[in-house]
Amino acid sequence: MKGLILLLLITFISVKQNSIPSNKIIWSKDYLLQWTDFSGSPENITGTDAYTFSEINYTLSEDKVAVTCAFRKDKSLSLKSKQSIKLLQHEQYHFNLSEVYARLFRKSISESGKDNLEQKIKASLIELNKAQKKYDTETNHSRDTVQQAKWIKIIDGQLAELSKYSY
Repeated sequence: MKGLILLLLITFISVKQNSIPSNKIIWSKDYLLQWTDFSGSPENITGTDAYTFSEINYTLSEDKVAVTCAFRKDKSLSLKSKQSIKLLQHEQYHFNLSEVYARLFRKSISESGKDNLEQKIKASLIELNKAQKKYDTETNHSRDTVQQAKWIKIIDGQLAELSKYSY
């Protein structure tokens, strides 16, 4: 019996892991981005040293809405000559900021239900885009260390405040 339960558990874990495309990383507090995760083509980069492409997705079933925040390896890129720990941390916080907005979307669904999901996700993505631009502007793409430290505190605080809505 123990063997059967273990086999079912391993099968469940394998099926769950295989359902995530290999070019995506689902946000987790336990995983930090690495430069090897940025596999997009650097020829496509202009005006910045690195680019994090993250997305918020949802799936709807009869009784539940599942919201995920994912990092796209194939669309995220960096200039190898500019890679640094400081810049990688900055890019990690772009991903973390996306998770904040995924949690806000989950909170909105929790409080007001599944009605108007398309409008809710569009509004969330518009606000996320504004926040991402503000983050880059105020931190000067990680170069302003005082502002970077400020944003790290803000984003960490938001993640903590919205922990009830983590995936």
